[in-house]
Amino acid sequence: MQKVKLSIRELRERFIAEGADAISIDIFFEVAMKRIDIWKEFERLALIVWGTGRRRYSAQTIMHVIRWDSEIERGQGEFDINNNWIAYYSRMFMYQYPEAEGFFETRNFKDKTNGNEIRPNGEIHNTRAYYVPTDIRDGDADSSSEDRQGTKQVSLLPS
Repeated sequence: MQKVKLSIRELRERFIAEGADAISIDIFFEVAMKRIDIWKEFERLALIVWGTGRRRYSAQTIMHVIRWDSEIERGQGEFDINNNWIAYYSRMFMYQYPEAEGFFETRNFKDKTNGNEIRPNGEIHNTRAYYVPTDIRDGDADSSSEDRQGTKQVSLLPS
């Protein structure tokens, strides 16, 4: 499989085009550059999986293998990469290996400021819901649902 060399600037532009916020991207690259060994191992393991003939796989599984190897096998202490970065590693792999597009399932990025989902077409979708105790609820029954604890889930923003 052919690798396409992309600069950090080009990767950053692709992340932004998919709806990631610039601050999160910059933090990701700051962390990723300090721990380039994680990217190299992620890339190596993803290529091994691809080489077995699989065309769909879990980026989270790959990161957990890296975590296991780092913490347990090599005894290097606590693995210091946040699970939130897995989305960036998986996309970075697919950007650099276009033949592997769709190899990892990706979800829409969320707007970190208010929890809204930013879809690839730029559309913003509210994903937040609030729980209101049953003794103070008075919402429309069609726009909410009750859970087992007797609280009612009410979406406060239009969907």
